[in-house]
Amino acid sequence: MSSKPIIDVKCPCCGHILEVSVERERVLSYRKGVHLKDDRRDGEDEMDVAMRNKRESDQRIKDEFSAAQENLRTQSERMDQAFREAQKKAEKDKTNPRDPFGGGKIWD
Repeated sequence: MSSKPIIDVKCPCCGHILEVSVERERVLSYRKGVHLKDDRRDGEDEMDVAMRNKRESDQRIKDEFSAAQENLRTQSERMDQAFREAQKKAEKDKTNPRDPFGGGKIWD
């Protein structure tokens, strides 16, 4: 059973964000959307607000990408360490992997 996503849809009339379940085909919740006029600071017009939101969004994406890269790097290091430990364990154990029965007979 695969989980289907929940999508966000902006209402063209009121500007609220509707969370819609694709599986149920129903609105789960709604919240007030981000409006450029409401997000405006002193001395900013709507274009400045849009540019600021875009810069913040770009920075958030870069931060998430850097975190994902770091996670992959540390995961690779952990896997390399586990492989080295397995190699050491295999060197200590001198059994021949081609002879699983240790040279003994398997039948009379």
